[in-house]
Amino acid sequence: MKVAAFQWQWLGGTILRQARCPKGPTQFNGITKALVARVADVFEHRHAIFFHGGPAGNPEDYGPSSEMGWAAREAGLGAQLIFRPR
Repeated sequence: MKVAAFQWQWLGGTILRQARCPKGPTQFNGITKALVARVADVFEHRHAIFFHGGPAGNPEDYGPSSEMGWAAREAGLGAQLIFRPR
């Protein structure tokens, strides 16, 4: 999960800096597309999935949970992050 998000960030930064990046590049692998496809296979379309984002304000827990939520929404599902109060 984190590798897919990092690659998108790296790619965006590389394009912005115009650092040896060919015109019209895309992500190097299909991690994100595969994750979205798998979520669509496992869960029924239009259902909502709740993801636990850990303690409020904790980026190490929030990051993976928000990525899973994004994948669920891309797969046509509802996604909601819930957090434990600090």
